[in-house]
Amino acid sequence: MFTSITYGIPCRRVLGSQFRRHARGGCRKLHVIHGVVRNYLFGAPNPSTDPSVAARRDFLVAEATLLLEAIAELGNGPDSLTDPRTIARAIEVGYLDAPHLKGNHYALGVVKTKMLDGACMAIDEQGRPLGEAERTQRVSFRLP
Repeated sequence: MFTSITYGIPCRRVLGSQFRRHARGGCRKLHVIHGVVRNYLFGAPNPSTDPSVAARRDFLVAEATLLLEAIAELGNGPDSLTDPRTIARAIEVGYLDAPHLKGNHYALGVVKTKMLDGACMAIDEQGRPLGEAERTQRVSFRLP
C-alpha cells in the first residue's frame, strides 16, 4: 500500500477500490494536486488582482477584436462570423493560420510563431513579433 505524502492517508482509501491497480499513478496525481494547492495558497499571484494578468488579458482581447473585425470584413452581413463560407475563406487567405497547417490543401500554413515571454506570438522573417494589426494587414495585401 502506498501512502500519500500529502496527508499521510493511504492512497487506496483516497482513490477508492477501482484505482488499486494504478495506485502509484494516483499517488502522483495527489502530489500534483497538493503542489497546486500549496502554490495557490502560498505565493501564486491572484489572477483577478494581478496587474500583469489584467494587462495580458486586455492585450489578448484587443488582438482578438482586430482579428474578428478582419474576418467579418470577408463576409456579408452581421452574421458573417458564423457563416461557414466566411470562416473557410479566412482559413484560405491566412487570417486563421498556424504553422502546423503547412501542406494542408485548405490552409496556407505560412505563419511563423515563437514563444516570447511565455506567449506564443506570430513573428516576421527577422524573428520580430507581429501584432495582429500588422499580421492582418499583411494578409489583406495578399487578398485578390
